[in-house]
Amino acid sequence: MSAPTDDDAVLAGLRRHARHLVAELAGPVRRVRLRSGHTALE
Repeated sequence: MSAPTDDDAVLAGLRRHARHLVAELAGPVRRVRLRSGHTALE
């Protein structure tokens, strides 16, 4: 298993933000796209 990279840390942060964002929304969510620098989560 390889050591975590900066991109892994950024991706983990994006996941946390996505979970928080979806939890705050009233209706169903079809798609969420977040980006930080070169790292993106959809």
